[in-house]
Amino acid sequence: MIYQEIILERGFFMSERSNHLPGLIKGMVVSILLTFILLLGLCCLCYFLTVSEQLLSLLVFLVTGISVFFGAFLTSLRADSSGLLHGLIHGFFYLLIVFVWGLVVNKGFFWNTHLLSMSLCILASGMLGGILGINFKN
Repeated sequence: MIYQEIILERGFFMSERSNHLPGLIKGMVVSILLTFILLLGLCCLCYFLTVSEQLLSLLVFLVTGISVFFGAFLTSLRADSSGLLHGLIHGFFYLLIVFVWGLVVNKGFFWNTHLLSMSLCILASGMLGGILGINFKN
């Protein structure tokens, strides 16, 4: 209840000046499409070249981080302030979509260190994109 009042008081999703929800949706669509395009390119690269499993894991982290960064950057461009918060929320929703997709595809859920590090990468990329997006606008 208190968090709802803080979000409404600070005017995150809707305020008198603007509505930030379209910016969040636009950023999520960009993140997901960019992830899909970059992972498709990575698949083509792996098809023609021999890539070790460690390098592939690093490249997936990089692709995910870049995608979330640009989506959070676009999300925070529509915001008036609190780029860190907007980027964190963007990263959280992206993470939620990835978890739901993983549950649907894998028909189950398991927790491991790779998932933890991927979650931290997504949230950190979102926060960084949000901070830089707010500062780029100003």
